[in-house]
Amino acid sequence: MPEFTALPTAPTELPMAEEPFPPKAAPVFPTPPEAGQDFSISRYEDKEELFNILGECVDSSKAMAETFFPHHCYRPFGSIHTELFKILDDDTVRAAAICCPRGFGKTTLMGLVFPAKKILFRDCHYILFISSTFKKAVGDLKTLANELQTNDYIKKIFGDLKGVQWAEGSGELELNSDIKIEAKGAGNQIRGLKYRQYRPDLIIIDDLEDPEEVRNEDRRKILKEWFFADLMNSINLNTTRVVILGTILHEDGLLNNILDETSENKDDFLLDDAEKRAALLREQFTTLRLEACDDNFKSNWPDYMSDVEIYAKAEAYRKRGLLDVFFREYRNLPISKQGATFQQEFFKHYKEDWKTFNALENVIIVDPSKTTNVSSDNSAIVGVAFDGSKNKIYLRDVVNEKLHPDEIYKEACDMADRLGTCNIGMEVTSLNEFITYPFLSYIKTRKKFYNLVELKARGAKVDRIRALAPFYRMGAIYHNEATHVKAPIETQLMSFPRSKRDDVSDAFAYIVSMFDLGERFFSQDISPEAVEDEYKDLEDEDYQPISGWRIAP
Repeated sequence: MPEFTALPTAPTELPMAEEPFPPKAAPVFPTPPEAGQDFSISRYEDKEELFNILGECVDSSKAMAETFFPHHCYRPFGSIHTELFKILDDDTVRAAAICCPRGFGKTTLMGLVFPAKKILFRDCHYILFISSTFKKAVGDLKTLANELQTNDYIKKIFGDLKGVQWAEGSGELELNSDIKIEAKGAGNQIRGLKYRQYRPDLIIIDDLEDPEEVRNEDRRKILKEWFFADLMNSINLNTTRVVILGTILHEDGLLNNILDETSENKDDFLLDDAEKRAALLREQFTTLRLEACDDNFKSNWPDYMSDVEIYAKAEAYRKRGLLDVFFREYRNLPISKQGATFQQEFFKHYKEDWKTFNALENVIIVDPSKTTNVSSDNSAIVGVAFDGSKNKIYLRDVVNEKLHPDEIYKEACDMADRLGTCNIGMEVTSLNEFITYPFLSYIKTRKKFYNLVELKARGAKVDRIRALAPFYRMGAIYHNEATHVKAPIETQLMSFPRSKRDDVSDAFAYIVSMFDLGERFFSQDISPEAVEDEYKDLEDEDYQPISGWRIAP
């Protein structure tokens, strides 16, 4: 096959702006116990150890959960919770939006552990609990109220916290430590709220969007206006922290729009004017999108759901035609069924038969990541078979990992050997020789011929991936049913163009360039009878096969 070339380098990680925030008030510890008074809890044998543990709880919501609420947080926390705790425990983060998968304990952490830490160590005065309905917010408040009254550890260390007003059923608690907690529903009056001399200094918003109402465009607009005009416009982020969390319910929902808004405003980090940069960043939310699994259905919290359980759940949703629901509920990836470029019904599968498919024309395509940083894209290597006689393209194999250059070369050549091909296409930048020369040098060590083809990037990545749509719509593309092949490509295409990662889909999109350069096109699908009629019409002329038709890249 002929040769070719690649893509611009990935953007560097943007620096965080430095902003002045008011100093955090010193935490208030319980009064030291009198001589002979029993302040031990559970395994803590003496006062010194107890106060060391309390010191950890002041700074760590994780320690708070494990110490005071083991009956709620009975599973070991996973690495997926690390960034969540980091945001909660950083008071310089004044506005945060967090997306959590279903079942990952967001309501327990945000409705119980986090506010309890703020209350017990007197780190706030007026807390608002807000949810999609007043009833739900009251339910969260009742759970907190019950723990503050009945939790043995809390009672032994902090004593009776009940104040003059303890009406959790009506959504209001007043503690004897000069702290008030109030429940509100979406759309309720927020402006002008005041407790004694205090304005709300902590607002916790859990599941603000209703699953039914979020489907209605007018209701989405009303909620968005209330959130930004009434709620956010009635507070000062210098004195009030706002944390909104939930699960993505709609691609145009409030929570997803906040995440998109933050992503679109990354250029604000680069402003030269420090004062203007700080002001702009102050209006933005710190965002976090957590997923139950990755593109290969590998669990991000095995202690809660194993890889097998994640895979089984995804397959169950797939068979019900509800894979988009799985992506929203467990991966926080918004997918629209209406007007989506790629839809679940476009995906066809086949069972791999190496002997049969190795007889077809196979190519390997490599889309290398520019770095192996955790935040960068994976390197993607795909193996594709082309059957021009049947007008079919088979995605046979996928490697989707963070790889160093030498590992990329090895994986690509190993896949070429497995698929019985020598043709390897590789995306390259304008500095072609700095990409291809090391690869060619590695090939020499294999003592085997490989045809390395340079693939140059044409246009934007999103346009290259969109060029796959006609092939899928005509039913020409088949995915190997193996999970490591179908999972990443289908995840990325279904959430296109808002995919969190697009490495596999972008690598696969290079089949357009690869087959174009190799002049491999589909043929007309005609019956034997049509061929015979065509032959008769030629009379004395030599028979020529009907020319193939071409799909423009």
